[in-house]
Amino acid sequence: MPICKQWIIRGKLLRKRTKAGMTSAAETITESLGGTRQLMVQDVERSRSMLMTFGLLRNLRRVFFIGLANLVQIYEEHRLVFCMCRGINGSVKEG
Repeated sequence: MPICKQWIIRGKLLRKRTKAGMTSAAETITESLGGTRQLMVQDVERSRSMLMTFGLLRNLRRVFFIGLANLVQIYEEHRLVFCMCRGINGSVKEG
């Protein structure tokens, strides 16, 4: 077989191997990117869930403190009314 023909055959084989190698590498990269994407989606979902939980806790804390402030205000009003009634009651007993 002439040398020129051998080189042509070797070149074709090399191109086939290279093409197969490139295809294999591309498939591996595609699979890897798919796995990376899946991990990123899971991370985003986990972060969103945590943020929602923190938001709920912050809202609950706000409601609790508003409720506590209202209770203190109601207590002070009742105490004031009680003191006024006691003062009126004392003056009625004296008179």
